[in-house]
Amino acid sequence: MSEVHSDTPFVFVSYSHEDRNFVTRLRTDLQAHGIEVWVDKEGIQAGTPDWEQALRDAIHTAHAVLFIASPDARNSRYVKDELRMSKTNCALLNTTNVLSIPSGSQGTNG
Repeated sequence: MSEVHSDTPFVFVSYSHEDRNFVTRLRTDLQAHGIEVWVDKEGIQAGTPDWEQALRDAIHTAHAVLFIASPDARNSRYVKDELRMSKTNCALLNTTNVLSIPSGSQGTNG
């Protein structure tokens, strides 16, 4: 998914780039079940003038945020920022849409 389309349901994946292989498998599995996925490497167009705003927009319009809970993710300031934005968005919308998935979970193809 390369752009944020608020009329197309999608999930935002917050992860450490150290977990990219796991995220690639997870994204493939989700898409095989008809779930659109937004990840930073594909969601932010080259030359985007304000990538932080692109992240905020994606988080704001996502139907859910999947946090890939690995030691690397828990130590990433970027992931912490994404989670903070997600929690702020949840509070504004009075909803809970942040899901935590342990990195290396069973159930993905691989």
